[in-house]
Amino acid sequence: MAERIVVGKQSPCDATERLQRAVLICKTSTIVALVRCLRALGKSVLISAYTHSAVDNVLIKLLQHPDISGDSILRLGSRHQIKSECAHLTLSAKLENVPQPAMYDSIANIYSTVPVVAATCLQAANHLLFGSRRFDYVIIDEATLSLQSACLGPLLVADRFVLVGDPKQLRPIVQCRTARQEGMGDTLFEQLEERNESAVVCLRHQYRMNSEIARLSSELFYNGELQCASDSIASSTLTFAGTKSPPADSPLWIRAALKTVLESSVLFVDTRSTDADRLDYRASNDGPGLTCNRGEAAAVLRLCDALIQAGVKASDVGVICIYRHQTNVIRKALCSTDIEVNTADQYQGRDKAVIIVSLVWTAPIDDENKKSDLLIDERRVNVALTRAKQKLILLGCRHSVVRHKVIADLLNIMRPDQLCTLE
Repeated sequence: MAERIVVGKQSPCDATERLQRAVLICKTSTIVALVRCLRALGKSVLISAYTHSAVDNVLIKLLQHPDISGDSILRLGSRHQIKSECAHLTLSAKLENVPQPAMYDSIANIYSTVPVVAATCLQAANHLLFGSRRFDYVIIDEATLSLQSACLGPLLVADRFVLVGDPKQLRPIVQCRTARQEGMGDTLFEQLEERNESAVVCLRHQYRMNSEIARLSSELFYNGELQCASDSIASSTLTFAGTKSPPADSPLWIRAALKTVLESSVLFVDTRSTDADRLDYRASNDGPGLTCNRGEAAAVLRLCDALIQAGVKASDVGVICIYRHQTNVIRKALCSTDIEVNTADQYQGRDKAVIIVSLVWTAPIDDENKKSDLLIDERRVNVALTRAKQKLILLGCRHSVVRHKVIADLLNIMRPDQLCTLE
């Protein structure tokens, strides 16, 4: 489903206003616009989220506007937890030139008067500032990733709240099976949506992916409603620094990965691990819970090298692994530390010009019915598919991964020219 806003009379606040995002995309711009409007009306605002990264992403974009100054924002937290672009917003930074005798009064003044405060949900629950301060509005990003209990802290210190999230992407991680069955993983966002559907407003425009990449998640998860916000975003394609091209003897799958036309923005590379001569591309276990696929890891390295040789910046390339141990295998083998390698869970809220997805899992030869618990999760697959701006490359054994409905549906909507075999 695409993005929405809900407005209505709800307890504990006077009004509920919610944005449901259709991937992560335009929601940050929407949050920033909302904060600017509220400040123009003289309202105080608490910006919160489950992670430090999400809080900082909003602040970085907010500071790009001349009507919002750093003096009007206080970022709670220690500097080592906060992005460098937001370090000057912390209390310690604001007190650097304050003499010791005036320190107490300066802290009290900052805590009581700064109109925009930014903190994680957990900080909002226990920081001393909130013992004596109340806000007109609180905006909670990543609301579908936060436990209900985590949201209560910021909600209790504001008169009105805005929850921002996407129920089609990752939910809170609840490891205890009993707790999950009892509903601990059900978010406040989803609870409010069920009880007050008329208060939800959808945001259907996204500012990240080009049209070919966006088409996948739009058709799979959002009923075809997801749209690119502009023609320039829709047509954005991978560009190389210089005129380098892959060697003529490069395998077809490498050349396909380096194509820059819009129609080639998505590529699935089939490792055919079920073939007798393809045993190197089968998943293996280095121990309990340590699933990896060294054949796929080697293919990822070749792709990264080819992209960088063609002129793509290493910092513009990201690797997503469905299994955590695969990230360790690839990181150790990579020559560049600028290429970010993480799981889909860790990539939520992030993006790169190029994303390579290592699906890792292959079907056991002796069990035709076995499936991957991670690939069954449509939310996790949705996150992996929506991190790339201009190029999305998926690596996996087609025969194995089509056991999972979401992957089978994905391959069915991809065109034949977007499918190739690893040679």
